[in-house]
Amino acid sequence: MRGVEIVRGYQEDIIETIPSTILIVDRRLEVLYANRNFYLKSFRREKNVIGMHLSKIFSPVFMQRLDGKIGEVFSTGEPFDGEQIRYPGGRFYFYRIYPLREAGGYVSKAVIFIEDITEMTRLEEELRDSYIKLENAYAELKELDSIKSEFVSMVSHELRTPLTVINSYLEMFEDGMLGGLSDLQKEKLQLIRSQTDTMIQLVNDMLDMLRIGSRRLRLKKEPASMEELIRSVIASLSRLADLREHT
Repeated sequence: MRGVEIVRGYQEDIIETIPSTILIVDRRLEVLYANRNFYLKSFRREKNVIGMHLSKIFSPVFMQRLDGKIGEVFSTGEPFDGEQIRYPGGRFYFYRIYPLREAGGYVSKAVIFIEDITEMTRLEEELRDSYIKLENAYAELKELDSIKSEFVSMVSHELRTPLTVINSYLEMFEDGMLGGLSDLQKEKLQLIRSQTDTMIQLVNDMLDMLRIGSRRLRLKKEPASMEELIRSVIASLSRLADLREHT
């Protein structure tokens, strides 16, 4: 019991330190109590609002909402869990109303808790705007990716046709269908064959990129000869090196 007595002794100090605005009103909606935070973040500049009607403290817009909700609390005896309201000047508040019962259960007073949520609302709006911007950027990115995929697919298929024609004539030369070839011609023909195969591989690589994007690519690993790869690169670039007098 002594602990209860101590708490009661500090009750007013405890209430005064709560960062919320707290008002107690009677059934006539006259203020019986207002905590320190009410005056620090006052809706009105009066030094003392005790005995004043709520309509003289709050704006008509706020009062119109508050009046009806307080009436419901007094008539039903049930607390009002709260709602957000925009106050003139661009500030946002969230308020709750709780009944205060007397010994017989009669509700003679009500407690109004008011929270200034302007900063929180501003952050929520900024977050919502950022989310919308992110969604728009994602949609734009998806559209650009789709355009890129269509372009790569179109270019790949357009390149296949001339490469197929070139490859067909190369096979005719290699099979001797277009006459005999000298050793030098065969050597150069082999270089053309190598470059053509490289172009065909590049086209296939572009199509593989599309398959990677759609997760349809299946990799097949196999041993590779570094010596063959290096000799192939040297053979492909030796002509260009000679033209530029590179060694």
